[in-house]
Formats: sequence, structure tokens, C-alpha cells
Amino acid sequence: MVDGIIISVTQDTRATEYFKTLREKNLPIVFFNRIAPEVSAYNVIIDDYKWAFTAVEHLIKEGYKRIAHLAGPENLFLSKERKRGYIDALKIWLPDRRRVDNSCRNTYGKRYYCSIFHIRNAEQTGCHFCR
Repeated sequence: MVDGIIISVTQDTRATEYFKTLREKNLPIVFFNRIAPEVSAYNVIIDDYKWAFTAVEHLIKEGYKRIAHLAGPENLFLSKERKRGYIDALKIWLPDRRRVDNSCRNTYGKRYYCSIFHIRNAEQTGCHFCR
């Protein structure tokens, strides 16, 4: 018998019922880095929203106005929070600008080719905010 479990879910984790079952059996679970927000457990994470917002805010203060967001996997809480921080920073600091949100997700290869596309089309985006 174990005293508890420390877990970092993968980007492929979709089903969290197993974790819920463990919690129902009073087994302590601590999620770190990547969490399952629908499971009642302790979480050790950074504030992805805050740091995404701060990074985009910094880029804007440095003079960048066309900032692309290359998103991470949509099912991950940290990806959602980073995207939310990116969008909120643009809404506050550049409210009249169109955001450049890229849907290249899920695999390293797709993100790599999207990055190459944006670099080659630099007139569309001044810099990139990546997951």
C-alpha cells in the first residue's frame, strides 16, 4: 500500500476517472506541472496565466505589436491558461489589434512547421509567444 501518489498528467491524458476513483478511496494525490482540474486534489503548478500575460505584456512594452501565439495541446489546463493570459494581455494593451492565434497543436512536428511558417512570414507577426 502506498501513502499517496504524485502525478504529472501527459498531454495525451483524456480520461481522469481513474484519478477520481483513487480520491474516492481517500488516496492522497498531488498533481504537479500538469493537472487534472476536474479531480479534487492538491496541485503544485506555476501560474501559467500570470506568466503568459507578463511575457506578452513585456513584448508589447518592447514595441512588438504583432505577437503570434503557438498554442499547446487544447486538453491541457496549462495550455488553456497560457492562451488566456496571451489573449487578456492583448485585450488590455492592444485592444484594437487582431490576435494571431495559431492552431498548430498536439505534435512537435506540427508546432515546428507552424513556427517555420511564421518565421518565413515575419511581416505578419513581429514575434512569437509559444507554449
